[in-house]
Amino acid sequence: MEGVRSMANVNRVLALIYAIGLGIGEAAINWGHWQYAPLWIIDYVIVFWLIGGVFAGRHAAFVLFGGWAFALAVMWMALAVVTDPGNASVMEPSPAINGLMALLAFLALAGLALSAGQYRAERTLRQADGVDVPFRSDRGAC
Repeated sequence: MEGVRSMANVNRVLALIYAIGLGIGEAAINWGHWQYAPLWIIDYVIVFWLIGGVFAGRHAAFVLFGGWAFALAVMWMALAVVTDPGNASVMEPSPAINGLMALLAFLALAGLALSAGQYRAERTLRQADGVDVPFRSDRGAC
């Protein structure tokens, strides 16, 4: 039980730090010259999703899993777009920004693994207590 709690706490702290850092970082990078709206709005969707997962209560692992998966997909695509050699004439990728995006993608992957482990451990504990047992028919196969 303690292992599940510590995993949940690490997951929530990582999500909160990630969300606050992403929100502040996005504002700092774009301050004064905001990009095309969907490019920065999607980052704030991640921020609110992860913060929502932190305060989701019993379903935190499930909500955070979705938020981490979404964050990983967005960061992976952003990193792929800016490092594409075909886009070299359109945008000059900054090594610092590329490094931050790679770090955010790695942290999202770590959060995804934490959420999956937390969900599985919590489900195993609930099944051991008989609370979350899958449906079993007494009639056999249909």
